[in-house]
Amino acid sequence: MFFKILTISFLILISNPLWAVCTNRNKVHLRKGPGRNSPISWTVGRFYPLIKIKTQGNWILVADQDGEKHWVYRGYVSNKVKCLSIKFARAELRKKPSFRSEFSDYRYAEKYESFERIKAQGKWYFVRNLEGGEGWLHRDQVWRAVKKISLKY
Repeated sequence: MFFKILTISFLILISNPLWAVCTNRNKVHLRKGPGRNSPISWTVGRFYPLIKIKTQGNWILVADQDGEKHWVYRGYVSNKVKCLSIKFARAELRKKPSFRSEFSDYRYAEKYESFERIKAQGKWYFVRNLEGGEGWLHRDQVWRAVKKISLKY
């Protein structure tokens, strides 16, 4: 039984990167349906994390951090970059990975602001946005595209 659970957990961990995608353009229109003529539901910037649900031709159905579903053109996302977004009204970026550290020069990030995740240290991520603003964010302040799977046996 232990090996069965371990094997299933390992397979889930391996598959997660296939579900996490990041926008790779400075301005990406998310749409209500698959196709350029479909109305725009939201516009996001580079490094915005999304969960890939399914594909239809060159379009991908994705979910954002609020669980809202949108369609995005396949060429506007990538799973080769690690990204995250702010999940609260405001997050404070630090110079070092500690709440006791002074603020970074970028200092604050607003909800939905997206960043490239450069590296991780414990429960902290060193991030950089499109404009070059960078600093350390605690993992509790951010949303990453991770597909959660419930298993019952």
